[in-house]
Amino acid sequence: MGLLVNSKDGTLSFAATFILIGIPLLGIGYHSSQKKKKSFPRETIDSSLVDTLLFHGSIELCLSCFFLSLACAFITIEIIRDWRIYQRTKGKENVHELLALKARIKELSPEELLVEMEGFILSKRVSSTTSKISEQSKSMCSFLSVYLEELSSQYCQKIKKDKLGKVNETKASSDNLDIICQKVAYLVLREEENIAESNNAATDQYIQLLSGAISLLALIAKKPFIRQRHFEMANEFGFDIPIKALRKSLTLAEKQSLKNESIAKTTAPSDETDTMIAKEHIVAELHRKGCLFLGAVADESADLAILIVNEAGLELILDILTWYRFHEDIGNWGLWAIFILCYENSNNKGSLIKLHGISVVCQTMKNNPDSIEVQRHGTAILFDLLRHSCQNKNGSSDSIAQVRSLALNAGLQEAVHQAMAKHKKSSEIMMMGREMLVATQFQGNIPSFDGALTRLQ
Repeated sequence: MGLLVNSKDGTLSFAATFILIGIPLLGIGYHSSQKKKKSFPRETIDSSLVDTLLFHGSIELCLSCFFLSLACAFITIEIIRDWRIYQRTKGKENVHELLALKARIKELSPEELLVEMEGFILSKRVSSTTSKISEQSKSMCSFLSVYLEELSSQYCQKIKKDKLGKVNETKASSDNLDIICQKVAYLVLREEENIAESNNAATDQYIQLLSGAISLLALIAKKPFIRQRHFEMANEFGFDIPIKALRKSLTLAEKQSLKNESIAKTTAPSDETDTMIAKEHIVAELHRKGCLFLGAVADESADLAILIVNEAGLELILDILTWYRFHEDIGNWGLWAIFILCYENSNNKGSLIKLHGISVVCQTMKNNPDSIEVQRHGTAILFDLLRHSCQNKNGSSDSIAQVRSLALNAGLQEAVHQAMAKHKKSSEIMMMGREMLVATQFQGNIPSFDGALTRLQ
């Protein structure tokens, strides 16, 4: 009714006024025209409306057409104006709602946050109308991210107070907060399947939501009670859920990046290009956190490390390293996670070899020569691989000689020699590197240690 009635004072709009004037005139004019037609010879009369208007029309009929045309013009103008206003204000309502939500939930306890999130998800299920899925899912991602941000903030505040000795709470209370964080993260990751983007693109809201959930899991990853729940309650808190979400985001990021490359080739550098690069960095940060979570939760736990590998977690990390092959931070945390998963674990080492992981490790080291952490973790993985035989899932084992041969073909000597030449002051890299080059009969000059040895007090 907004096109016919003014929303402010309830008066008739111009379009409605012209319609009310034009319709009666149309009836009067048509009736008058019919009377005039009877005075002409029947054989000369054409009964069409145009003929009636042009040759037998009255002044009323002409005025009605004029007023109705004006009404149509005003309606068209109003529609165009409303559409432009909608385009300008689209999303601003959500912004105000998000700000109000942020202010309100600061007073809620973690338990209340969990209950409210569950209620919000039930009330905001994505509808089956495909045309609305994209906007509705983006809105859901934004609101759920606010809840995650608040819970993470409360958890970080608790950690700071713990360090300062200002928290007077029981162990049961502390464990309860960890459990709530785990429940919230998995609640979001499960809902991620329902929120699945209709346009198959890694949108900002989607990445922000996943990043918040993975960050929360990484914060509590080393808590013994949480690890126990991962292991004993695998049906509810299994590693398949976060790994599947990270895998999906990586696939979407790859597709989006390829699309961005094609756009960059056909257009000149612009602000849009800078925006695409910034978005790619945001997605990379999500996958860095994914590697951090998988490594932290398996640290010093062989059982959890095996579970992660069985759920294709190791394969995911290798694919992340392959895709972000020149990204130092991802190279650092990805190789660290692989070392945690495979250290003194013959089964996982066998999986690493089967997945061509040695080649990925060596290539990551070659691509990021200036990062001492990448070189240190990569060298440690290769050194550990060459120390023991590796057990395969089928029960067979790869001997040290077989592993050494695979490593040489993957470029071990080149990667290790480069690491030693670049980081002569790192005692760990130099010691492990020297042993590997000697064991693999390296032909050439082996770099010498050029740093200070630390003495144990």
